Amino acid sequence: MTPLSLQQWMETRPKPLSLATGRCITLATDGRSVEKDNPLGLGLAPLLDGSPTYIFVQGADPNKVLPYTGVSAQEYGENAVGEERFYELLREQLQGVEFFVGYWAKLFIGKWFKEHPLLQGLAGMPIFDVVDYVKLLERNESIMLASANTWEELVQRLSAASPAGKGYGFEAVYNRITGLEPVREGEIFKGRLLDLKRLFGMLLVR
Repeated sequence: MTPLSLQQWMETRPKPLSLATGRCITLATDGRSVEKDNPLGLGLAPLLDGSPTYIFVQGADPNKVLPYTGVSAQEYGENAVGEERFYELLREQLQGVEFFVGYWAKLFIGKWFKEHPLLQGLAGMPIFDVVDYVKLLERNESIMLASANTWEELVQRLSAASPAGKGYGFEAVYNRITGLEPVREGEIFKGRLLDLKRLFGMLLVR
């Protein structure tokens, strides 16, 4: 069977899949422990035209991760909303959305979605993990016609077939695919969302 690019796979499904239904997503927290730390905000960006949106939620300590996120206590204090309003803003952003694009979804974003009470409403949304897809490509494999028909099926297939390995941090993967350096510090929460969108755009034709 002839391997397909990600874009060809989308276009040849029994029901063709549209990029307009996807969003890049990043999660900022005030640490890295689901049990101890708190969500600071979510960033979402359309895969096609449109500006990114950042929703901050009250209850986090932005000073703990300021060098990483670039979100100051002042910016956070002026923009963070309560849980009820957070859900209202999030629902507005998710109208018509069928899948997310993220990175290290199983280890971080997906884990938070499943285990943190504030984010469990997102747990059922399939997350296309750019790291899993790069691993597939670098094993000289690709997507076939019979691989999957939906984003959920494709996410499960990539996740099941993706072994652990070194050299797959976001920075390394981004550099190998784009030839560029991603945002590393300071504005990484916002910058990473734009880097993720650029990386996914290049992976579409791989």
